[in-house]
Amino acid sequence: MTDDYKLLASERFTDTKIYGYDQITAVSQSAINRQINRSYKNAAADSPLRQFTTSTSKDDDYTQKSATIKDWRVVSRVRLHLVELDAAKIPQFIKKSLTNLKDYSIHQLLLDFGPTDISTYDPSLSAIEDDEAKEDFHTHVKTYLDKLKTDNDGFYSTIHYLPVLKKFDKQSPTFAPTSLNFQNFPFVTTSYEGTKRGENNMLVYLQMTQARQLPLDLLPFPKANWVVPATPRYDGTLCFSKATFLEKWLLPQLAPLNNATTWVTVIDQAPGSGPAPYGLKGHFGNGNATSTPWKYDAENSNATALKYSYTYSVTKTEGSDVQKFVQQTCNVWNDLEIPVGFNANGESVIKVFNVFKWNAELVLKGGDDGKLKIGVQNVKVDVGSQEGLFWVQENAKKQLQAVLGDVQSHIKTKETEISGSVNHLKGELEKLFGEPWKFVLRADDDFLINKAAFNRRVSSMTII
Repeated sequence: MTDDYKLLASERFTDTKIYGYDQITAVSQSAINRQINRSYKNAAADSPLRQFTTSTSKDDDYTQKSATIKDWRVVSRVRLHLVELDAAKIPQFIKKSLTNLKDYSIHQLLLDFGPTDISTYDPSLSAIEDDEAKEDFHTHVKTYLDKLKTDNDGFYSTIHYLPVLKKFDKQSPTFAPTSLNFQNFPFVTTSYEGTKRGENNMLVYLQMTQARQLPLDLLPFPKANWVVPATPRYDGTLCFSKATFLEKWLLPQLAPLNNATTWVTVIDQAPGSGPAPYGLKGHFGNGNATSTPWKYDAENSNATALKYSYTYSVTKTEGSDVQKFVQQTCNVWNDLEIPVGFNANGESVIKVFNVFKWNAELVLKGGDDGKLKIGVQNVKVDVGSQEGLFWVQENAKKQLQAVLGDVQSHIKTKETEISGSVNHLKGELEKLFGEPWKFVLRADDDFLINKAAFNRRVSSMTII
C-alpha cells in the first residue's frame, strides 16, 4: 500500500465529519496560488504587468531618481465571491465540456477586486523603504488593480468554475446552493503534527440544500480532517453528505432492484373436475420502488463495510388445515454492501446480491475525462431450484407438476429482465454523473476526479 492510501484509510475515513452540511468542497491553496500567479506572470502586451525600467529615448522628458528596492510588498484585502455567470460570459471550454449547457447554471468562484484599493493596503505588512518611490509605486499598483477590476473575462481572478445541475426529473446528489460561506483551513496531515507551510492551506466553501440554513458554528479547527488531500498532487477534495448522496439518491436508485427481484405469489381458484381446483401463478414486482426500501443493517455493519438489506416473505395456502391443496412461499433477502475506503486496486466496489442467486457490482471511479462515474460489472443471475414452492397432496401432483413447470419457465424468462434492471442503473447513473461533477479550475487546471469512496462514519462520500 502506498503511504497516501494508508493515510486515507487510517485518518480520512475514520475522522471524517460532515457537521450537518450537505456538501463541502476544498481547494488547496497551492492550486489557488497557481491561478493567482497568472495575474502577474502574463507578459502579454495588454496584460496588467507593470515594469520599472530606465530605458529612455532622446525625446523623453523625464526626471531620474535613485531608489533601493529590497523585498517591497503591498498587501491589500480581496474578497472571495461566488456568482452565477450570464450565459454570454460562460467560457468556451466550459461549454465544450458540458453536453447540454441549458441543463446547468455555471457558478464562478473569483477574487473580487471591486473594493480593493491602494488606500486599503496594510502598512504593518507592507514595506517600501524609499519614501520617494512610494507615490510612483502606488500609482503603478493602482493601475494594476484597476485593470483587474475591469477584467470581465475573469482570466486573472477566477479560481474555480462550478457547473450546477438545474431542476431535474429525478432527485440529484446536490442542488443549487441556497447559502454559502468560505473558510481558509491550515493544511494538516495528522491530529498531532499541526499545520504545514501556509501555501498548502485549504480554501473551503460550504453548501446547504433544500433551503436549510447553515449551522450556527462553522467547521471547527481541523484535526486530521478529511477535507485535506492525502498528497500534494491532489488540488482538493469534495465531499457529499450521507443524507444527500446515499439516502436521498443512491439507495432510491437501487430500490427498483428489490422490486424487480420480488416474486409475488398468486393462487387463483380454477373450477373444474380436478382434485386440486387451484391455479398457481405469480409475477415479479412488489408495488413500486418506494415500497421496497433498503434498511441499514447496524448489526452486521462493521469498520470495513456498511450493510443494507431488504426482506420479503409471504406464504399463501389454499385448502383446509387437514388437507392443503397448494401452498406457495416466497422469501427474498437482498443485501447491499458498501465498502469503507478503497480495495487493493484503489476502487470502491459496491456489491448487491441475493440468495435468489443474482449479484452485481457498482464501482465508483474517476474516468479518463475526470468525471465521477459508477460502473456496473459482474452482473450474474441464476434462478436455481424451485426451493420455496411446496406441494402437499399426492393426488394433486400431476396437475401441480405442470404448474411447477410453467412457473419455473416463467421465472427463467425473468433472468434477462433482472439483468436488464441492474444494467439499467448504468445508464441512469452515468446520465447523472456523466456531466454535473466535472469541477473546472482554469483552462488547463481542470479539477479531475481521481477516486471516490465512503467513509467509516457513514456520514459522507469523499472524492479526491
